[in-house]
Amino acid sequence: PSFIKHIQSLAFYNCQNLREVKFQSDSKLKTIEMEAFCNCNQLQIIEIPQNSDLQTIEYSAFYNTLIENLQIPSNLIDLKKGWCNGMNKLKTINISLNNKYFKKYGDNLIIGKSSKKNR
Repeated sequence: PSFIKHIQSLAFYNCQNLREVKFQSDSKLKTIEMEAFCNCNQLQIIEIPQNSDLQTIEYSAFYNTLIENLQIPSNLIDLKKGWCNGMNKLKTINISLNNKYFKKYGDNLIIGKSSKKNR
């Protein structure tokens, strides 16, 4: 539901039948916590709208999933150390052009600002 603000640690841990997660365009989601989707080894698709309120993705949030593509929305400001651990199938990261904190450099690197004050 769109009113959910946080997906807690291990909330979907080991959900073997979970294949797809789509967030509504009016989603209030701010944080995907540590290992929230850990061992959802059939999870292939996670759709986060560009205008999402999502601000933080924590350590190993999608560990051992089949996600190949990930959209970094405009309001995301914090990718915690190890956020993409175990995402062995991840091939493409798209960053919203409106995101002030992350930019792609070539096809292999995401550059984040070291301080939220520096714009």
